[in-house]
Amino acid sequence: MLLHIENVKKTYHLGEVPVEALKGVSLNIDRGEFIAICGPSGSGKSTLLNMIGTIDVPTSGNIFYEGKDVLKMNDDAQTAMRNSTIGFIFQTFNLVPVLSALENVMLPLHFRRANGNHAKEKAVEHLKAVGLEKYMHHRPNKLSGGQRQRVAIARAMAHEPSIIIADEPTANLDSVNAQQILDIMRNMNQQQQVTFIFSTHDQRLIDHVQRTVWLEDGLIKSDARKN
Repeated sequence: MLLHIENVKKTYHLGEVPVEALKGVSLNIDRGEFIAICGPSGSGKSTLLNMIGTIDVPTSGNIFYEGKDVLKMNDDAQTAMRNSTIGFIFQTFNLVPVLSALENVMLPLHFRRANGNHAKEKAVEHLKAVGLEKYMHHRPNKLSGGQRQRVAIARAMAHEPSIIIADEPTANLDSVNAQQILDIMRNMNQQQQVTFIFSTHDQRLIDHVQRTVWLEDGLIKSDARKN
């Protein structure tokens, strides 16, 4: 098992008003899954992704990566685990506007203190994998939405993580680009056994995942796998 989430709860405070975003979520995810976390706005999807990505901590409960208790790690250990294990793809791409596509993809490798030549080689390799070798020196404002999302995928894959967390990765794309992005992610999932965890409302994506977890009011209402 890659990821084990056990009775995770999260309460935020808006002034003096407590808001229960997660009310006791338990979930197991295996290596190589292609899974969508779905539900209405306010259901807890983004909060759950933040817990999985270790960019927020639960009020109570436990999270284990390959048997290791994440919540018992100190900040440095959590950061090191996140940098080596998890890649992120965002709905709004989150590319650095003053950097080229190549430089954006090199960023996570720099954070891992990779040798400059090695970082460049890996970035070029992943940009080629998403079909952007001709655009690697373009800045984001010179790229289409679909191309920017491909850069974001290449960046997320650059350090070869076990898990990719993707927040609405196809929401801002037209049907052609959404299908291309889906094909790229599915290919990486199948060939490299990278686990993809999506937060999405996009039926085009939901139709192609292996498993759909439906959240509502901070609780899992259903967990369905396709045959």
